[in-house]
Amino acid sequence: MTSGKKIVLYLIVLYISIGILSGAYLLTSQGNNVIVFIGSWAPNLSALIVLGFILKERHGVRNLLKRWLQWRLPFSSYGLSVIYLLIVGLSIFLYTIFGGKMKTIEDFQLKKVITLVPLLLITGATGEELGWRGFMLSELQKKYSGLMSALIISPFWIIFHIPLWLRPELGYSGIPFIVFSLSTVGLSVTLAYLVNRSRGSLLVASLAHFCGNFGLAFVPALGMDPGRLFLIYGLLNVLYATIIVLATGKHLGNGSRSHNSRG
Repeated sequence: MTSGKKIVLYLIVLYISIGILSGAYLLTSQGNNVIVFIGSWAPNLSALIVLGFILKERHGVRNLLKRWLQWRLPFSSYGLSVIYLLIVGLSIFLYTIFGGKMKTIEDFQLKKVITLVPLLLITGATGEELGWRGFMLSELQKKYSGLMSALIISPFWIIFHIPLWLRPELGYSGIPFIVFSLSTVGLSVTLAYLVNRSRGSLLVASLAHFCGNFGLAFVPALGMDPGRLFLIYGLLNVLYATIIVLATGKHLGNGSRSHNSRG
């Protein structure tokens, strides 16, 4: 089966599952955290279902999981991943410089943010990267450059998040969707570069994803305007991605056509 057909199959499985889970969540009166958790893992589960049960590529499943545990990497790969903590910190700093309001330090409770760490580790940061960067990016880069592949992934990744705006308790309704989309495009490019320069490791993508999510957990804890803060964060995301493209070119460090066969 061609890469294009594999990607279409992956997206069909993914969006059907998200549609079912979103419908189930909306039918609950106060939401259901179990449904949210399963939904956050839909990209990974869809990739494993397509490879393992539909295409029956057992070696593909094995290699995908091995890439998730690929940790023997240059220190710089980890350094570039944790930059997202600095990006969030700079976003908060610029937010205050331009007159944004926030709680006083006496009202801020760090414990509330720290308790989110286990949740953030087992949801978006680890639940998505086998699918978007592990499966879809690898298949796309068999035909397209790293930059083009990252841009192709972006709208599908954005659409995947739409259900988060359907219920206010999920905390996304205060973020303009266009601003979130802008940030997602920048993040898609950056994560593609991190995976490529790390010999296909999905661990660095999960780490960068986690750092961004953890940093943004400070926004509600500090009582900041999420829309205003996220606009700054999105612009910095795009700036970081632009610097990477200018420094590495359109291939984003992809020396080979694919990482699919790497163990």
